[in-house]
Parts: sequence; C-alpha cells; structure tokens
Amino acid sequence: MTTPALIVIAKAPVAGRSKTRLTPPCTPDEAALLARAALQDTLEAVAATPASRHVCVLDGEPGPWLPDGFEVLPQRGGGLDERLANAIADVGGPAVLVGMDTPQVTPALLSLAMERL
Repeated sequence: MTTPALIVIAKAPVAGRSKTRLTPPCTPDEAALLARAALQDTLEAVAATPASRHVCVLDGEPGPWLPDGFEVLPQRGGGLDERLANAIADVGGPAVLVGMDTPQVTPALLSLAMERL
C-alpha cells in the first residue's frame, strides 16, 4: 500500500496579498505576520509526519518560512474548488490536504487521517 502524500495549500505570506480580510483592524504587515505564523505551524506539523511526499501547493514564491524537504508546486485554477482539485491531481495519488490556516493540526491527527485514507 502506498503511503499518502501530505499537501499544504498555501498563499505566500506577503503584506497586501495574504489575510487581506483582516485589514483593518490589522495593518497589511501585521496580517502577513499572522499568516506566516499559522503557515509555519502548519508546515512544521506536516514536516514532522511521515509521508511519501511533503508538498506545498503555493500561490506566490517560497520563502525562508518553508522547511527543507517540501516539494513546491504552483497553484492552478480560478476558484478554491479548482485549486483544490488541481492540487490533488498534480500530486497524482492518494493525499491528505490541509490549508495553511491549520496551526492546530498535529502529526498525530495527520497520521490518523492518512491511516483512514
């Protein structure tokens, strides 16, 4: 049996491009910092979970917040539905996908999801 891939679908945490619904009350820089913190926590949990592949399907450019060992694929499609479907298709096999705003996710939860898949 093939171990599923783990996918994080994300937008690069750039001021003025990420978490724009938080401005105001946050400044664009504060919103980007919040996005980066959530993304880093999510990526850390994913990186700590054994998987056949660790993939970041990204809108934007990777930065120092991306841990080693992640394959980066560009997001494709218009709406979220298309981007999610394309992320799964581009990985080309069984996968568990999480969004960048899941700092509460743990390796134990991800492992359980992969077992159930």
